[in-house]
Amino acid sequence: MMSPISRNDKSPQISIILPVYNVEKYLPECLDSVLAQTFQDWEVICVNDGSPDNCGKILNEYAPKDSRIKIITQKNQGVSVARNNGLKLAKGDYVCFLDSDDELAPNFLEKMYLALNATKADIAWCDYQQGEYKQSWPEKAMPEVTYGEVFDRFICEHPNMGACIWNKMYRKEILKDCQFPEETGIGEDLVFLYKALFKAHEIIYVPMQLYFYRVRENSAMNSGLSEKIILGNIKAAELLIDYFKDKDLSLKTRKILNQKIAKRIFKFGVLEPKRKDKENLGKWYVLTRPLLTQLKTKGIYQPKYLALKNRLKAWQFLKGKQ
Repeated sequence: MMSPISRNDKSPQISIILPVYNVEKYLPECLDSVLAQTFQDWEVICVNDGSPDNCGKILNEYAPKDSRIKIITQKNQGVSVARNNGLKLAKGDYVCFLDSDDELAPNFLEKMYLALNATKADIAWCDYQQGEYKQSWPEKAMPEVTYGEVFDRFICEHPNMGACIWNKMYRKEILKDCQFPEETGIGEDLVFLYKALFKAHEIIYVPMQLYFYRVRENSAMNSGLSEKIILGNIKAAELLIDYFKDKDLSLKTRKILNQKIAKRIFKFGVLEPKRKDKENLGKWYVLTRPLLTQLKTKGIYQPKYLALKNRLKAWQFLKGKQ
């Protein structure tokens, strides 16, 4: 059961969704970066996803300091459920997502809000820095840039926005039918982002490093090979195929989308086991070969969209020759 600590005053302009799990070392710096924002009209919805460490205690220490901090406590259900529950309670006209081991530049909300508020854009995105430790927050003397034909441009032209949800701010109205898939805890952000970009009419680029993405050795993205990582990434590709199968896409966009999905399935079904755990390759292929065969039969996995070299490897793999 969710138990939010809520405010009674007017709705904020911006809602920050912050899923929290097992990050007691970094959570204070993350929350401090929110409290230090130059833009003041926000709420941060902290979803404690049954964290086993001291995150709950830290949240309870911060909440009395500022009424804009809301806490939701739930049993551990994964980051997708946590973000979806946060979205359900978000009151802002704009929404952004913050990972609880990352940090925002002090002017993140201000710059992103002003960019969206001054245009008809539905999504703003900024540059980010990544690493183990945050550097200074440099500014670039460059104008903001708006783009139309959003989904086609993202798929076909590969702008430098990053296939991630956290260096962006979204108009909440375009997220009405967008949820994080709760079937997978890997690749869920990519599925969400694709849906949001498809619904957006215009996006705006803010050419400043306004977000710090902390790279940790033990994070989900940087851990070793696991069944969860393989199946989660393949499931995300399957969900994308299902979502866009009836959507009105140009021939070029659909082709490139199919290429991206085929590459993702091939990468995690064939290449990653060989690259990360060659000694136990047989074990992994017992898992992935039947799955890829099934997805090919359903038309979800289409090796014909791979580059020639990988296409041949894909066919050999399905025939059991690898």
